[in-house]
Amino acid sequence: LGLAAALLVALGWLLARLVWLWLYFGLFFFLLAAILGGSVLFRFLRETRPWPAARLARWSTSLALTATASVIGWEYRYIRGTIGDAPLFADARNALIAADQPHTRASDAATQAFRDKLRSDYPPGGVPGYIRWVCASGRMELSIGDLGLGGREFRSNVTVDHRGLGWLFRTAVALAFLWLGLWWSMWDLRLPAPRVNLIDPEEAEELEQAERREMGDPCHFVFDHTADIGIEAHARDWPGALEESARGLMACIGYLVSPAGGRGELRRIDLQAATREDLLHDWLAELLFCFETARLMPVRFKFRRADEQRIVADVHFRPVDPDNSRFRREVKAVTYHGIEVSEEKRKMVVRVIVDI
Repeated sequence: LGLAAALLVALGWLLARLVWLWLYFGLFFFLLAAILGGSVLFRFLRETRPWPAARLARWSTSLALTATASVIGWEYRYIRGTIGDAPLFADARNALIAADQPHTRASDAATQAFRDKLRSDYPPGGVPGYIRWVCASGRMELSIGDLGLGGREFRSNVTVDHRGLGWLFRTAVALAFLWLGLWWSMWDLRLPAPRVNLIDPEEAEELEQAERREMGDPCHFVFDHTADIGIEAHARDWPGALEESARGLMACIGYLVSPAGGRGELRRIDLQAATREDLLHDWLAELLFCFETARLMPVRFKFRRADEQRIVADVHFRPVDPDNSRFRREVKAVTYHGIEVSEEKRKMVVRVIVDI
């Protein structure tokens, strides 16, 4: 959350400049930035799914508020830094140039005068004072002097384009667009196995598993095997291989999603067998049984014990939403044919064939 907030603060610098576009057109970029930012966050956070809707709402709200506060802060700095730019205080600049002095002194003096005016008329000044000023009127008369020009004083009227109710409306819409874009792009975090994200192709899950395999990271994938289907899983250790094979089994069945607000169920699985191959078979068969009888899919695993003769695991299951899930195949059984458990280059590789 902290990293995401830091990125949005940096992005606020750009949005603070785009927000001034004609007819509030700059608000479009708030929605676009939130969608892209939320989609990137989804890529990093999807391993932690499923999320409760309340948690997603808290994240979206926190990030949207942080981004909005960042934009207002950058907006104040932008206005303060350009308050003395042309055509404002043109007479002061001309007088400085005629006196063979740096004309930038006029801009520096205007910036300081703006800060002092906010501090005196809209305490405590700074960003809070800017908010009070822009909501109240968005207009002020600034005067600058002490430029070494014989005590001359120069005045100019300062006005911002968005002020009063218009500024409040613009800021509220920007906040709403940020929240909506983040919520929409991260919506699939509620689901244990999202099918597609806004910027990801439908086969994104399969592509990522292929990339993880090339990088040597834990992964799983499905392959054709005559009239059946095979599952191969790679992991750093035996518990990891069991977890990845379970995810591969669910991927073989289809793109499974859980209903929003669906209650999970924790089950302990305790299996004993003579070999790892038998344990792998019984492990997947037990998970398939839970799916077939109760329409439950495993989403999180905590292994209490996992060795060559026994598996003890606490598995958190979620109900399957039949209306929103997309089933690919009907897996009838886990077979012993071609089942393999091996260690290759400091990683565990398992292969199993399922009957469809």
